Amino acid sequence: TVLQLVIEDMPFLVDSLRLELERMGIAPQWMVYTGGLQLHSDSQGHSRVTAYGQEPESRLVSPILLEIPLQRNQEKVDNIELKLKQVLRDVRMSYQDWPLMCEAMRNSIKEVSECSVVPAVESQETMAYLEWLLDDHFTFLGMRDYRVVGEGDKAGMQLISGSSLGVLADENKSKRIRYFSDLPVRARRVIFTNKRYLVLSKTNTLSSVHRHSYTDYLGVKRFDAS
Repeated sequence: TVLQLVIEDMPFLVDSLRLELERMGIAPQWMVYTGGLQLHSDSQGHSRVTAYGQEPESRLVSPILLEIPLQRNQEKVDNIELKLKQVLRDVRMSYQDWPLMCEAMRNSIKEVSECSVVPAVESQETMAYLEWLLDDHFTFLGMRDYRVVGEGDKAGMQLISGSSLGVLADENKSKRIRYFSDLPVRARRVIFTNKRYLVLSKTNTLSSVHRHSYTDYLGVKRFDAS
């Protein structure tokens, strides 16, 4: 069975497609990837490959050809198509929002540099670590902002609508508030302390982009005057 794709050229395409097939128990037997082709399409729908910069309306695409073991069950074929489209969506969302997520990280570094609540040594280490991540040591897949609301058992982190980026951009099925009372005691201590900025953890979500591993959670706290 042959799978053929022509998609906007972007990072992580090959790894992400291959990993999703392997998750479904399908071992790709053969793959051809030609990234960075300059494609021009006219008003009649005809397309041709052009030299880079030759056509102002052309776009960079990646033709991909995958050969997998023969699939006779149409329902399984449809499921393969659905899963691969979901992965490609995640790759596209993380790629498109990558500059915005990097900019948000730079803003966090600036906020840390201007905050005097946390000890200076911790602030310096936090900024150095975040700057190291920005230097191509971290794959940003998604990002969101939360605000602390409520009191007592009703205290929690409320999602700031419209702040979601990357694979988290769709907020329709997201929990609007996550109560602190639902978290383990140790996690609450890390969140509530004003001795550090960062909350680091592993999630229970397997990445659909680039690597087959559980995603990392990195939270940068903000402190007000109180």
